[in-house]
Amino acid sequence: MKAIAVGFGLASLLVLRAAVPAFADDGPPVHCADGSTAVTSKCEMTLIRDAGLQSAQQYQVAISGDGKTAWIGGLTVDPASRLHYFVASYDTATGINHWRAHYDSPIANGNASGFRVSVSPDDSVVAVTGQALVPLNDGSGQNQYRAITVTWDAVTGAQHWAVQTRSGSTGYRLVFAPDSHTLYVGGQVYTYQTGSDPTTETGDDWTIAAYDVATGSERWYTKITAPYIVGNNSDYLDFLAVSADGKHVAATGRRPESGITDGFGNNRGVQWATAVLDSTTGSVSWLQTYAGGLGNDYPHEVAFTPDGSTVVVCGEIQTPTGGTNNIAAIVAYSAADGAKLWDDRVTPANVAATLAPALAIAPDSSTVYVAMEWTDQGSGADYVTRALRRADGSTEWTSSYAQPGADIPTAIAASPDGGTVYTTGQSQQPLTGYDAATIAYRATSGAERWVANYAGPGPMSNQDEQNETVAVSGTATRVAVGADSPNADGHLAIALLVYDTSSDAVGSPAQVPESPGVTPLAVAGAGALIGAALLRRRDLRSLQSAARV
Repeated sequence: MKAIAVGFGLASLLVLRAAVPAFADDGPPVHCADGSTAVTSKCEMTLIRDAGLQSAQQYQVAISGDGKTAWIGGLTVDPASRLHYFVASYDTATGINHWRAHYDSPIANGNASGFRVSVSPDDSVVAVTGQALVPLNDGSGQNQYRAITVTWDAVTGAQHWAVQTRSGSTGYRLVFAPDSHTLYVGGQVYTYQTGSDPTTETGDDWTIAAYDVATGSERWYTKITAPYIVGNNSDYLDFLAVSADGKHVAATGRRPESGITDGFGNNRGVQWATAVLDSTTGSVSWLQTYAGGLGNDYPHEVAFTPDGSTVVVCGEIQTPTGGTNNIAAIVAYSAADGAKLWDDRVTPANVAATLAPALAIAPDSSTVYVAMEWTDQGSGADYVTRALRRADGSTEWTSSYAQPGADIPTAIAASPDGGTVYTTGQSQQPLTGYDAATIAYRATSGAERWVANYAGPGPMSNQDEQNETVAVSGTATRVAVGADSPNADGHLAIALLVYDTSSDAVGSPAQVPESPGVTPLAVAGAGALIGAALLRRRDLRSLQSAARV
């Protein structure tokens, strides 16, 4: 196995250019410290664009407890179209790249696709899981995709270990134990039919393994299979979480649902499944299913409340009354025995469909925050952020962000100080197309604190910028957002956006609009990307518009 860690030590680059007139898409113009004019009420404190090689795609962002370092990772594609795991570390204040690492398939021209990135709670280890093409080593000369998990030193970028999950074909999710000593990796493996008995084929099954972070040795391995249903092998692990005391691991994903067939008589139904495992042994404590009735039910995230009493799952379901449109659902279970505590199905009037892609829990366990997408007949898809009481699922507040085009949220985070909730995703703006938009809300009321909108240098298209993940520092002073963002040539790059949120602390006044301080925008990246990142697309469009006036 091959891994490369390179320290670049790039000096930050201060962007100097004259301020330009603003043609704001979504709020009052703000003159940012780098000399540009933002179309938002919050400027990026630090911006890093990293294209890897031919193109790149991010899957996770993390930020240190003190807010000084951010890590981002996913996969890169080289000019030969070969895929690689990718992870990098940056200084959040300057944009200086601490180190950058790749993990490659040992097969010539083989692919290695990183699907999830995580940083240990003590900020010492970075892990990436996914799949890589490896030799079978059985004398056949054949190769096969296997689940591979790799760890690096979070400070230096030196690779610690790379392990192949036993019997696993793909690694999709991973999470560290609170003490940073154990890493839990979730994925799936295909179980084939043996002999003449078709029920021995269970198709795709969940796999969850625990590893010693220091050595990479396997502590336990669990496979969770669903009952055999002809024509349906749709088991898929969507998310993993670990309790604050480190005693339990929760997993949620898809599981076949019987009695749901297509026009050819094939079973097509999938339902939610949520399981809680003992973190020491890997034994399943309980498993519950949840279904809408028509078979297109997809869970997205699971989380423990910090007090350990409740497991919350969000996603979407298809019900007989909803027709072909799915509706959002949030379900709470007792962490002790899996008893369902409450069930919130979101069907507001005049809304065609609702989705719930992400959730976060208040640090005092009192509130569940859910990022939702509502589609109506007016402005299309909109961000909707809801606060639900943990005790009974009743609504505390609902806030929306609706631009003229489609607004699609993907991630949400709650500040550790309990003051702010951050929802991020993709927002279609009239001047710049789809942009990476992050909204900060006051946790107690849902009042909007600020909006941050990143347009990027690439051409306006139906893809454009899309935020995927968000993380808040333990000090609650910085928020890191990871986004996919096309370069000017159209190739996909990774953008890491860092915002100064020190003024979002509990009790501070509303900040709409807000004038940022004098912190310069730092841009760091690879080669020609530095020049491409100097002039953001929104500035070009503003200059063009000004020239026409």
